[in-house]
Order: sequence, then C-alpha cells, then structure tokens
Amino acid sequence: MPQKHIDELPRERLLNKGSDALTDKELIAILLRTGTQGKPVLELAQEILDSANGNLLDLSRTSVKDLCKISGIGEAKAVGLAASFALARRLLQLKLEEGELIDSPDTVADYIRNKAISPDQEEAHVLLFDTRERLIKDTLVSVGTLNKTISHPREVFREAIRESAAAIIFVHTHPSFDPTPSDDDIKLTITLSYIASIIDIEFRDHVIVAMRPKPESPHYFSFLKNGLLDLEKFAKESFKN
Repeated sequence: MPQKHIDELPRERLLNKGSDALTDKELIAILLRTGTQGKPVLELAQEILDSANGNLLDLSRTSVKDLCKISGIGEAKAVGLAASFALARRLLQLKLEEGELIDSPDTVADYIRNKAISPDQEEAHVLLFDTRERLIKDTLVSVGTLNKTISHPREVFREAIRESAAAIIFVHTHPSFDPTPSDDDIKLTITLSYIASIIDIEFRDHVIVAMRPKPESPHYFSFLKNGLLDLEKFAKESFKN
C-alpha cells in the first residue's frame, strides 16, 4: 500500500465513523498528519504511545523537549501534540466552569486525571455540589507520598460547610495501576459517610482513581458503583467500639 494511503487511513475512518470509533494511536496519527521516510504515520503514532508506556495521561504531560527525543518527531509535530493536549484540558475546565454535570464515576475519574498535580503521588480532592447537582468547587485536601496521603475528616468537610454544599464526592488517586481500596480507604469512607449524615450533607461517593491504569484493568474504583455506600449501620457500629 502506498505511503500516503497509510497516512490517510485514520482520517478516512474519522470521516466515516466519527472520532469515538478511532483508537488513541489513530487520533495521534491524525494530529501528526504524516509519517517519516520509511515509517508510516500509524507506526510513528504507536512509538509515541509506547514512549509513555501506552498511558495517554502520561503522554499528555510530556514536554515538547522530551517529545522531540522520539525518532521522527520534530519540533513542529511535538508542539502540535502538546497544544492539542493543552486544549483538551482547557475544554474540560471550561465545561465544568459552565456547570456541566459530573454525574458518574467515569466523569469523576476523567476530571481528576486532568486536574491532578502529579501522577507520582497520592492526592485527595473533595468535589462540592449544589442542590442542582452542579459542581461548585474542587478542593485539594492533601498531597501525599507515593503510597500514603492523610485526609482528616475536618479538612474534607471544612470547605463543604463554608460553601453550603448540598453534596460531596471524595476522590483520591493511586499512583499505580491498581485502584483497589485499602483497609484504611474503607475505614475513611465509613467515617466520612457517617459524619456527612450528621451534618446533613449528601455523601455521594468515594472514587479511587488509578493514575497509570492498564488497558485490561479497571481505571477507578467507585464505592457507590460497587454497592458499598450504604455504610451508616457499619459506621454506627464502628463508633460504638
């Protein structure tokens, strides 16, 4: 197949099936537009993904300087990729500022991955919502080391009370690929759920976001989605002991 046909293939699929039907590699290929001598654009796009171990989030944080280190990527292509990722982040932020709903664990996870300071350390966020289920504020509660972050319930609810939030979602990140909750995560969720019931703030969910998810693994854990938010009776038992 001639080189130009390979380079045009992702664009043809975009026109025929829409952007959601394309893989990450194909979308990157469209941004690159062309490959290099002896290297089709799809192959070059795959090498770019491989440079970030297939993790699109890590790739989005790669500097222009580091992108230029990839064989076949010049400054123009590197700048184009970096600009595209920056626009995606800004678009997400604008949608949230306009009151777009964060109405599922999926949207929570996507939002936090774009907002997180670093994928290499745990962060804890509290998302505050009004009575119309719109995001009021995202409060960064704590930033920890690779395997530990401390979130005192006082810090979690301080801004919620100040902003008169009707509901909150507690979110924290795992630097690894595994979002499975630890015993401490479960205990904290019980505590937060119980306190929220006392001060009449809806505790919607605790979402754990894996910052380096593997394609075959879940990229987040939702206590709500896993049926673990009906915790009031367990919380009361915990406070009795």
